[in-house]
Amino acid sequence: MKALLSSITIMLAGLSLGDGFHTFTDQQGRVVEARILRQEPKSGKIWLETKAQRKIWVDPKIFSTKDREYIARWLQMEPFLNPKTLLISIGKKDGEWKTTGKIGFTTRNRREKPTRYTIRLENTSDSAIDKIRMEYCLYIEKKSGSQSYIEVKPYSKTVGSLKPKEIIELRSVSGKNVRGTKSGGTDTGVGGCFRLYASSGKEEVMREIRHPRFLSEKKYPWKVPAKKKKYSF
Repeated sequence: MKALLSSITIMLAGLSLGDGFHTFTDQQGRVVEARILRQEPKSGKIWLETKAQRKIWVDPKIFSTKDREYIARWLQMEPFLNPKTLLISIGKKDGEWKTTGKIGFTTRNRREKPTRYTIRLENTSDSAIDKIRMEYCLYIEKKSGSQSYIEVKPYSKTVGSLKPKEIIELRSVSGKNVRGTKSGGTDTGVGGCFRLYASSGKEEVMREIRHPRFLSEKKYPWKVPAKKKKYSF
């Protein structure tokens, strides 16, 4: 464990990080950035994976009090955090192009094609996952002549509980691809960022999924939805 701790670059992490990495500190002040994969029920040891993908079994007793509290909270939220027990998949469905009318006093037709995302959640564990909520952003590239910019539309939804072995499907609001805007340009939906949250007491954990997966975080940043802006699925 000493060699492992001394060879890892330190980066701060928290319980709410989507990738699950956390900075652990042992009782001698040494640190390691890793995430919990699972616990061995008989020994109580936890299986850690570092950023370098090195895996090791450790006794939680070697860590600080705060880290042991983190581990206890993680174990409580494990069915949500574990990608093998909560399966999340996202599908996209485009409608057909339809002419919706003329634009002002011009003869140009305005055409629209709806786009909607389906988010499928499957709880494969024997435990219920409670207090689930969802936030997501849809990204629309707006072009007019030689100019273009990205419009971010944030939304939120309370999901509730997911029973053991239950499967639910959520649908996003309908986005629109548009040809023939008022400025004569186009609106094109390029993707979405979806965040699922679950809470236990005051702690909240998060998993993030982007569609398509290669959607750049820098070019398409996250935007927190306004509290009053809630939409049904």
